[in-house]
Amino acid sequence: MALAQPRTRTRSSRALLVAAVAAVALAAAGFYAVSAESAAAATRRASVFVAPGGSNASHCTRSRPCRSLNRAYHVARPGQVVQVRGGVYGDQVLTGATGRTSSKNVVFRPAPGASVRLGDVWFGRYSGSLGSSHVTIRNMTFDGGVVFNRVSDVTLRGVRIIGGFWINGSRKISIVGGSVGPGRGFHPDIQWEYDSNPPRIPQDILISGVRFHDWRVSSPGDHVECLQVSDVNGLVVRNSRFKNCDIFGLHMGGTVTPPIRNVLVQNNFFDRSGAGGYYSLSITDGVNVTVRNNSSTQAFRFGAASTTVSNWLVAGNLAPYASWACDRRIGYRYNVWRGGRCGSTDRNVGALGFRDPRNFDLHLRSTSPAVNRGDPRNYPQRDIDWQRRPRGSRSDAGADEFR
Repeated sequence: MALAQPRTRTRSSRALLVAAVAAVALAAAGFYAVSAESAAAATRRASVFVAPGGSNASHCTRSRPCRSLNRAYHVARPGQVVQVRGGVYGDQVLTGATGRTSSKNVVFRPAPGASVRLGDVWFGRYSGSLGSSHVTIRNMTFDGGVVFNRVSDVTLRGVRIIGGFWINGSRKISIVGGSVGPGRGFHPDIQWEYDSNPPRIPQDILISGVRFHDWRVSSPGDHVECLQVSDVNGLVVRNSRFKNCDIFGLHMGGTVTPPIRNVLVQNNFFDRSGAGGYYSLSITDGVNVTVRNNSSTQAFRFGAASTTVSNWLVAGNLAPYASWACDRRIGYRYNVWRGGRCGSTDRNVGALGFRDPRNFDLHLRSTSPAVNRGDPRNYPQRDIDWQRRPRGSRSDAGADEFR
């Protein structure tokens, strides 16, 4: 992790900016690595083939395809493309391949024009089992959930995940585009690997451009979010949308080895949570945390008196926020809040100026108080729609850059 190390609770603006810049470097590295892999895979010819009527006793050729993704993964050489014919495949368990040293991904993609549906997908089925690493899966639908157990370098790109995901003790996991939901009575989670000793904490996780939606409680005692982050060291959540989430949209807080560490949350849209939820974004503890240029129709919650909060920057956000929620351990810069003001450059306004908040359109009106009110020195180079910013005299607050 090339991120700033924890400092004392009394921090200078320069220290906060260093932490933010380091987190942005991590985000950019993750995005361009995934993009480069994706572009290369799109132009590569398939060498290995999977079909619903195939046989796992075959060598996965075009004329004699295999049936499972796991068989194809073990047949494929690093860097090869696996073409998956249209159909319904059911559950898939991808196990580790011993003796592989190459970091080139095996890329699974549908045949041209094909619709591929999988059931539950396990990268290592049980706690402690080794799943397949260096894998990319593109443009498929998972009718079940996805579990990552002790794997490294797995990318899901443009995948529709209906049953949620669980990243357990894994590293370099990227979920780019696509959607996650709906679900009832449970939630996706990024967490330690159960029963690992010492605890294996997820590292270097990228959530980018994902639509989280419709995660609901099934009984009054449920604690359901569109995404929960229980344990992590190195996380970027960006350019994503959180809609129809009961309790919280995104909730973070260390459970096994608190606090969470090295986190960047930027350019996201958050809808109001349901089922009695209080906040759209909740982060209860953390070391090296940057929250910038997010837009929300509901208030955020940051920190708690009994938790570790060190080296935080909250900048350029557009949301409701109460003055009583300000935390002296956090650096606040150029936020546009409705209802409060924490830092000297923050602004307290009466209306946030979203285009159509009732229908979750959080793009800006021309009259929004967020226009030209973002942090002039510290902002993402692109907005939630990947449009370049700034467009005006300086960047706008929130996830959208007005055009």
